[in-house]
Amino acid sequence: VAYNPQNPNSILIATGEGYSFGNEFTSGYGVMISHDGGYSWDTTSIRASLSQSFAGMDIHWNSVDTNKVCVA
Repeated sequence: VAYNPQNPNSILIATGEGYSFGNEFTSGYGVMISHDGGYSWDTTSIRASLSQSFAGMDIHWNSVDTNKVCVA
């Protein structure tokens, strides 16, 4: 979870790690954003497709340029 340092009502979440068992695999959804303090959520361009996996464990907003985030 990351709060925008310039607007605490803007929140980013990374949806976590994937799961695999045998030939089955699910991945995290990607990064979602709220502009209203967490009451509603939208998708972002940072997300997994069927051919990709996503395992966001940590997320940080750039404190100088809030158009940039780092997801690890």
